[in-house]
Amino acid sequence: PIYDGSRLTHDWRAKFVLSANETVSTLCGFFFPFCPNLWIWSLVMAFSTVTYSAILFRYAQKRRAFRNISRGNSVDEIELYDRSRMSLALHGMCCFIWTGILVTYFASNAGHLVVPTSWTIFHDPAVTMIEECFMDLVAKILYMALIVEAHYAAFDE
Repeated sequence: PIYDGSRLTHDWRAKFVLSANETVSTLCGFFFPFCPNLWIWSLVMAFSTVTYSAILFRYAQKRRAFRNISRGNSVDEIELYDRSRMSLALHGMCCFIWTGILVTYFASNAGHLVVPTSWTIFHDPAVTMIEECFMDLVAKILYMALIVEAHYAAFDE
């Protein structure tokens, strides 16, 4: 929600556009196994990446809007500020993790095409599993840090 000085408002259109873009980006993953050649696969991947990037632009918008919010003096205003701050932190964390997954996917699956054979990690068949496990671990650690912060904020005495 956005506080306009007197009440909370929701930018539903932006939320629906972002959701639609993320849905289309994810659905593109279902089409990869059925792409008959590299050109179609590349086109679907490019479209998926472009629709994914909507989350980054939305994060930038939310971050700009958050800069205009003051902490306030009343308990309700402070709670609203903290909720907005934590929501922005979660959105930023999602951007960071999902972009990291995208970058490591390209590195592990296409890295062997552009680096010399002396870089053995990129030529190891296990690199995809290593990358996926690493990103899963990073995501869990960072999300848990946000969950703990939210817990302390909610049950602060």
